[in-house]
Amino acid sequence: MFRTFAYLKAIKNENSILINVASGDNMSNFAALSAAFVNGLRAFMVVDNRIIFLPVLKFSYYRLLPDRKLVILKFLLAQPDCCSSLEELANRTGMSLPLASYHINGGADTEGLVSLGLVETRVATKGKTRVMLTELGRLMAEGIIEPAEIRKG
Repeated sequence: MFRTFAYLKAIKNENSILINVASGDNMSNFAALSAAFVNGLRAFMVVDNRIIFLPVLKFSYYRLLPDRKLVILKFLLAQPDCCSSLEELANRTGMSLPLASYHINGGADTEGLVSLGLVETRVATKGKTRVMLTELGRLMAEGIIEPAEIRKG
């Protein structure tokens, strides 16, 4: 659903898209609402024959993430068993260790992927920090659409 909504947003005027988030089972409704929210799309539900429009961010959640954070998400989606340490993640994504740590943990001026709820870290063997996608992180990574993918349609 994340991928489909991102694709629709890329090929259509986002103001022409309305997402009904109350027409399926609970899991589908939750996924539709989350995907609409992440992509900055308008969502609505019908309660007692009344249409209720839900609040929406005026921007896409994806636009909040710098390219390097998106690279990390996509890498962890493609390589779920990687990495046994933050150092390995940095090497495998072509980033320096301080830069990878900055994107994972954030800094004084920005939130990291951990505080955004997109990855979690665990202390692995020998005190190394292992980085894994959360469920939201996986959904976000699956929803990332590159311009070349949009052209393929």
